[in-house]
Amino acid sequence: MRRFNGFLGLFLLTCTNGLAAPKISCEAPDFNFGVRRDNETVVHQFVIKNDGDAPLTITRVKASCGCTAVTSSASSIPSGETATVDARFTLRGRRGKQQKSIMVECNDPDMPRLRLWLKGEIVVEVALEPRYVNFRQMHKDSVATQRVELVSLRPNIRITHVKADSPAYEATIDPDGRGLTVRTVPPLTEGLVRGRMVVTTDHPMGLTTDLAIAGVAVGDLTLMPRELVLRSSWPDTRRLTLIVRPFNKLAFEITKVEVPLPSIKATVGKQPDGTARVELEGIHPDQALHGKAILIYTNLKSTPVLRVPIRILP
Repeated sequence: MRRFNGFLGLFLLTCTNGLAAPKISCEAPDFNFGVRRDNETVVHQFVIKNDGDAPLTITRVKASCGCTAVTSSASSIPSGETATVDARFTLRGRRGKQQKSIMVECNDPDMPRLRLWLKGEIVVEVALEPRYVNFRQMHKDSVATQRVELVSLRPNIRITHVKADSPAYEATIDPDGRGLTVRTVPPLTEGLVRGRMVVTTDHPMGLTTDLAIAGVAVGDLTLMPRELVLRSSWPDTRRLTLIVRPFNKLAFEITKVEVPLPSIKATVGKQPDGTARVELEGIHPDQALHGKAILIYTNLKSTPVLRVPIRILP
């Protein structure tokens, strides 16, 4: 009987140890930081508790965004004890309602991942709307404009000065100082045209804000691709297509296509939107083509010929 009681006690002890497990909990997993300005930083500590009867191991703490730095005060939390997850959310460059999550991974068998939340709204002292001006496609010889409004918590703040880092763009401040008109300055160089403006205000703190600008300047005709790049390792001849697209559906005709070798055949076709397709057949990636070009002649005085250089890579 004594031997049986000893065996039963050992069995119960083994079962009890087998059932021991950590249990993660957080009384306040959501933290609402309210309304903050965009020059602030939100700092908060989430209290994590181990409600289980075995040590809780924190294996990983990760934020959903690089703007939020997170650390854990302990990697192991004994039964009944607490630790903190420290979060630091940088608000600079953000506006509007925000919701950032923090994932805490642990050895809790029932909840291996606990999600924490930082929530609130960010308002700006000085900003522009839109923050980024994209002219998309613009004619290199025409003026394109776009409106930008000043956004501020203080309705009496005004724009006092604008400085552009590119001669391709300029801006005019509204008479009331609460907005500006950004415009292109032709003639523009064809291709991607980037710029940046520093907008100064009469804010008591001397605040400024930046405006990024971009657009693709084109002529009457846009050629795609602008260069044929072939590899000499390609074993077979190729069939390639060149696209000639008019700006603003300008009517034009391709009058002739000159190819560097008689083995290359060019066929011209027209699409309903006015875009022309030049189909090239019999192109072999031979070094003899390197540095040569395909010439596309049109009936436009502004663009009498389009040159497509050929480059052969190893």
